[in-house]
Amino acid sequence: TKWGDVSAMTHYCYEQKPQIDYSKIREQFDQLPSGYLRDNAPLVLDWPDLCEQMQFRNNELHLVPGKQISVPTLFLHGNLDIVTPLSNVRRVLHYFERAHLLTFNLGHGILGYSYCASNSIEIFVKNPNVTRQQIACP
Repeated sequence: TKWGDVSAMTHYCYEQKPQIDYSKIREQFDQLPSGYLRDNAPLVLDWPDLCEQMQFRNNELHLVPGKQISVPTLFLHGNLDIVTPLSNVRRVLHYFERAHLLTFNLGHGILGYSYCASNSIEIFVKNPNVTRQQIACP
């Protein structure tokens, strides 16, 4: 499992799953062509709910920590991100005692598109007590 897997799951649980009408989907199973697809499509809806297992809930209060978090944290954000606005990160940043925020002129996907971001992560993971200047891109 990679960090991207967990990140993708949180986006699904918070942003997509609440928009899915499962009862409507169940009602339309009979319209599928008979065979493999019709027999197996219901399994998707009956599969274990990973959002529930990982305790992700679409609740704004759940997104805001109730106390200060002292774990060193590195936030990477794309200035052009239309999925998760920078204001979301800034709203919770003060809850993190030892946090750094790096922004990039990219969209939602930073990892894999910015050598600088990857380099910053590597430095941070090796020493989470670094200063922002030590991990900031030139």
